[in-house]
Amino acid sequence: EPSVPNPSLMSTPEMARRYPPAMAGSQGDASASSTVPSVGGAGPAVHSSAPPPEQLEYAAPPPGLTERLLVVQHHLPLSIGRRDDGSWKLEWDDRALLSTSVQGGRHLLGGLHLEVIFIGLPDAEVPPECEAELAELMRAFNCVPVFLPQPDGTDWTGFASIVLWPLLHNQIPDRHAGGRGGDGSLVPALYKAYNAFSDAYAAVVVETLRAGDMVWIHNYHLLLLPAKLRERFGRSCTPCIVSLFLHTPFPSPEIWRVLPYRKQLIEGMLAANVIGFHLFEYARHFMTSCRRLLGLGENVGAGPAGGVLTINLGTRHVTITVSHVGIERDVICHRLKQPEISLKLGEMTERYRVGGRKVIGGIEMFNPLQGAALKLLAYEQLLTNYPMWREQLVMLQICIPDRARPEQSEAYAAEMRGTVSRIHAKFGEESVKLIEVGVDIPPLGVNDRLVLLQMIDVYLNCAMRDGLNLLPFEYVATKSTRDPSSDGILVLSEFLGCARVLNGAMRINPFNLEHVVEQLDLALAMSPTERGARLAKDYDFVTANSTATWLKVAVTDMRRVRSTLAHSSFPAAAPTICLAGWAGGVRPGAPVPRLSLDAACRAYRQSSRRVILLGLDGTLIQQEQVINHLKNFHDFQGHSLAPPAAALHCLAALAADPANVIYIISGRSAIDMQAILGRVPNLGLAAELGFLATAMPHRLCLPANHPLTKPSTLPSTLPSTLPSTLPSTL
Repeated sequence: EPSVPNPSLMSTPEMARRYPPAMAGSQGDASASSTVPSVGGAGPAVHSSAPPPEQLEYAAPPPGLTERLLVVQHHLPLSIGRRDDGSWKLEWDDRALLSTSVQGGRHLLGGLHLEVIFIGLPDAEVPPECEAELAELMRAFNCVPVFLPQPDGTDWTGFASIVLWPLLHNQIPDRHAGGRGGDGSLVPALYKAYNAFSDAYAAVVVETLRAGDMVWIHNYHLLLLPAKLRERFGRSCTPCIVSLFLHTPFPSPEIWRVLPYRKQLIEGMLAANVIGFHLFEYARHFMTSCRRLLGLGENVGAGPAGGVLTINLGTRHVTITVSHVGIERDVICHRLKQPEISLKLGEMTERYRVGGRKVIGGIEMFNPLQGAALKLLAYEQLLTNYPMWREQLVMLQICIPDRARPEQSEAYAAEMRGTVSRIHAKFGEESVKLIEVGVDIPPLGVNDRLVLLQMIDVYLNCAMRDGLNLLPFEYVATKSTRDPSSDGILVLSEFLGCARVLNGAMRINPFNLEHVVEQLDLALAMSPTERGARLAKDYDFVTANSTATWLKVAVTDMRRVRSTLAHSSFPAAAPTICLAGWAGGVRPGAPVPRLSLDAACRAYRQSSRRVILLGLDGTLIQQEQVINHLKNFHDFQGHSLAPPAAALHCLAALAADPANVIYIISGRSAIDMQAILGRVPNLGLAAELGFLATAMPHRLCLPANHPLTKPSTLPSTLPSTLPSTLPSTL
């Protein structure tokens, strides 16, 4: 799972003083570890003199205490084992697929004066009697374990791996999503376990948390965790800033809507203060799902400097961010200079590059969405259609078992082995090498992976759908350190997330084998000049968009939101659109101007009497909520749909001022408006688009001939059921 650098490598004086009792401990020798794994509202215009007491918890930690970042992820980035004497052995897991992506960001977090604590599952089964001992040992690594009950046989991650993961990658649920049985009978049980999984994490986070902390939750296993934390600290606020970063794609709304518990999951995510995605496409899909399922509108350009994308929840805003994680080029360059790399590269070249053949290859899991089988089919077609390449090429395909979906992984591996056997029969044993991690070679370390990437001349990826994949970034970094004449080329599926940002790569549609074969032929015959130019373009992006940049953006976003909340006393969100400009109104045909909150506040303070006219549907109630209400309840007057409680609170406050005359204008009936707004004292109502209205002459200094000062002249055909508390006037 994606994570951030190891905090134990930073200077952390008097750890026991800053940690709660459950976390106090010695740093030990953890700082000597040489490897670090990866993981990969505003409201009405009335200000009080000081923030409400519940908002003060959002402030930064008190002076003298280091700011803390709690990184919550599926698994802790620790390798856990036993020594010969039976004692526990802990070390940073250097085999993580993304281990080079975050290592360089360690120094950045140290520069930001952050103390990082990891929270997650141990990557090994721990007997209950050993949990306390292991938790004590993990203190030296700034890691806090989450222990789940083991004997009951609960499938804690079944909902995430069987239901969520395929659907997030745009796969409609099939019999697997229905609980392996096809009837969906296991989905409720899987979701119940998924819910309990988040409860277990929430308990550990709360125990570790202190006011002023920032909590950074990673990935789809913990979509409910923000809501769990908010429930524990109350719905008004939490004593920390919670950020959720999703490292997978987010599907289109038409895919998401078929998901059981779709609303609960989105509401769980929206309990966070910040939600991050790798690409804007994923963020757009998420916002559209929020609009269609929950009637929530997004707001572009919010914030003091503008350019901030938010979702308006009425009483608060959720900030949406888009930033693609990168790698640290300097880390890779440093590793490539080690003598071990040169020795391994020589051995691998002698073993696989027989006769000086060019290498087409890649590293994927045994998972259909990663498209390794499609890659073999395309390679087979290439050798069939272009005989001149048969003696000049070798495909080097490294595959890693998918531990989350073992049955599917083994079936996919068997399919690929059959394809490899067929290619061997046609074109010889040297034409393709399928290397299975855990069978043919031990688990890959970072150095092993970099050696394999250095060997590859054409990096081919045929993913059907993939979110976070940093191997192409690492490939660019390894190639850019060598002689430009030997530079490689990226051929990437257009459904791969990083293909949107690596513009020097050749893009392919993996479902069109003829197109893939043609692009492979072009890549193999490409001139060194063009290869170098394409690689240089990607190298510039990889260098500029490092992990350090990504981490800095994520932390800055959390700090900015915390600062905004700490200084805000607004109980609800302010409107963003006005019906008339401040200087002379809107001319016919002219666009409706943006409402300037500063101008509105200034005009409010400078005036002695005010008439405020507000719409109901689309203004006090978000238009998407109105539309959803009409669809769901088949009532084309929006009957009984009332403004949120925060809006009613603001209306009551404004109407209580004798200098204000507040009218709510709507096309609804008088009975309906009286039912939902009649309890607000001194609030004027204009029903049926103004045909019926309450009169409040005691608040107005109107000319004698003004219509509101005259007796009602309503037609005698009006319904006699009009409430007596709603006097009528034209």
